[in-house]
Amino acid sequence: MPANVDALVVFAFGATVASIWLALALAQLGAFSAFGAWLSIAIGLACGAALAWTVGTHQIGWPSARASILAVGVVAAMLWILARPHQVVFGGLDPGVYVATASQIAREGGLVWRDRALGELSPAARAVLFREPPTSYAEGSRLVGFYFRSVGDATIVPHGVYALPAAMALGASTLGVRWALAVPIGLALLTAAAIGSLAYRARGGFAALASVAFLATMPLDTWFARYPAAEIAQQFLLFGGLAMAAIGYARGSHAIAVAAGASLGLIHAAKIETFTVLVAIVAFLAWRWARGTLTTFDRWLALGYAIAALHAVVLATTVATHYAATNYLRYVPPLGVLLAVGAAAITVVAVMIVRPALARALVVAVENRLSGSGGLVSVVVVAAALALWFIRPLDVLGEVAVTPEPLIASVRNRLEWVSRLAWMVPWPILALALAGAASTARRRWPAPFALGLTIVVLDLVVTAIDPRITPVYPWAARRWVGTAAPAIALFSGFALAIGVSVLGRWAGPRVARAAAVILIAGGAVLGLSQAPALLVHREYGGSLDVIQRIATDIPAGAIVLVDDDPLGVWLASPLDRIADRPTFALFGEAARDPAMAMVLDEWAAHGRDIYWVRARSGPFDAFDRSWTPAGHHAVEIFEAVPTIDRAPRETRPVSIDATVFRGTLRP
Repeated sequence: MPANVDALVVFAFGATVASIWLALALAQLGAFSAFGAWLSIAIGLACGAALAWTVGTHQIGWPSARASILAVGVVAAMLWILARPHQVVFGGLDPGVYVATASQIAREGGLVWRDRALGELSPAARAVLFREPPTSYAEGSRLVGFYFRSVGDATIVPHGVYALPAAMALGASTLGVRWALAVPIGLALLTAAAIGSLAYRARGGFAALASVAFLATMPLDTWFARYPAAEIAQQFLLFGGLAMAAIGYARGSHAIAVAAGASLGLIHAAKIETFTVLVAIVAFLAWRWARGTLTTFDRWLALGYAIAALHAVVLATTVATHYAATNYLRYVPPLGVLLAVGAAAITVVAVMIVRPALARALVVAVENRLSGSGGLVSVVVVAAALALWFIRPLDVLGEVAVTPEPLIASVRNRLEWVSRLAWMVPWPILALALAGAASTARRRWPAPFALGLTIVVLDLVVTAIDPRITPVYPWAARRWVGTAAPAIALFSGFALAIGVSVLGRWAGPRVARAAAVILIAGGAVLGLSQAPALLVHREYGGSLDVIQRIATDIPAGAIVLVDDDPLGVWLASPLDRIADRPTFALFGEAARDPAMAMVLDEWAAHGRDIYWVRARSGPFDAFDRSWTPAGHHAVEIFEAVPTIDRAPRETRPVSIDATVFRGTLRP
């Protein structure tokens, strides 16, 4: 067992990142299996142990006994809050697609699979069943969140990019889908450890304790850390990578540098909009190069990042092509802007190569200008400029003409992002975070912290300009989970530690320690009090049992039809991917097209029974068949009642009323 804090952190993050990366690679190759899952975990543990070995035996110091007791209390509270994973398995929601994808990886062994039931249909039957117009990247949907790579050869790819589903597949393959739902919670707990490590190294024990306590009780993280959402993987990979980078930089370990870079690079395989990480790393390394302070550690970190980022690019261009294209095309600026940026970049690189002394002098001059209050002012100016560029209230260079209509129409929504962040973060904690961020901008940090701050600032700007948090879609608040929630916790811990230090010089260390404990406890209680429903509520609890009960009415291998309605959208993916019952949604006119009888006849010729799950109870006739009830399921599951101006305080029932019909040919 590693003996000091650094080794523990490196071991935990190195092992987890390596396991997820290997699982993702196996899934991409179509070689994932139960053995592969255990192998990934074993290799990950070996990598973590090897990285921890490089740390050595030097201590960075332990917190005091009182602080240690408080830290244990915070961890216990986190476990109590997060120990009930949400069961968001419904296919109509992004988290449900991630769970279904994890189950697919565990069952099918890969990200791309050939649909056997669809392969039994003739081209004419497929044309009746699927009527969506093809695009350049996909030929319509097989299920909500699952795209056709090709209707002709019946190959399917899931929505999104796949680091989180690969991580959850480790749980699904080894211990079942229920344990897969616990994987995001494990990643959230590790993120808290990373935040504590970074805060402790930067500002000491009270900063670490405050940061972890505020993150553990922040309504934003309390709610969404139990969701199978990509932002949980993003925060884990980002802050875990930064924590490893800080440790590796201090220890001079090139192996940890590679691991830290790989963690940052793997972010691109977790969430597609994280191009800010690439921009920040390139800018950081270019700055260090021009400054003449680029070290071997930086080069090894860049190598780890490049390898993992390249893997993410291959994944996006070979598997997640539809998702990657539809996301990135929204952000492409006009050609003139691209050419101008490219010319500027080439000019900068040329100056750095041809006149390195001049480049170094310019960088030093800029650094001097940015020191002190200039740094804070510069951050504000750059953030405002980027926000205005994306909001685009003026027709600068004609870019409004090519901006998609939803982006133009949502300017007011974007300008309200501050108040809409406050609904999930207590105002006192947010004020502390702003104070901590201001103090951070005035200080020169070691390289890993400077890199981390650059990533955080850029990502906060991009998230702020497109939060999509509206009264009808408040769940988009989870977009703040990836960077904002941990950064707010970290900066608020910095501010509290600074205040405690000042108070200690004025009133003595005992008074300062007592004040720190009171403030930390008060902030934690405040966070918990803002969302009492989230403390004991389990979002969509019991939904897995609903899916399994419906599946017991349907023989294995039977074809299941669902309507293109809310019930069908919710049930299609879990019945297909989790319960292993081939399920097809009757999109558009298919539910009323008599030609569907031909589709069902072809399946029947292959020995398939036909079932239909609908939101009705009486028998009926359709497609030359009589449909008689084979089971009825009427249950209520509960979800938090989201509001736009405060954290959820209540829950409400969601009714599932589904009847399973068996189809038999009419005489």
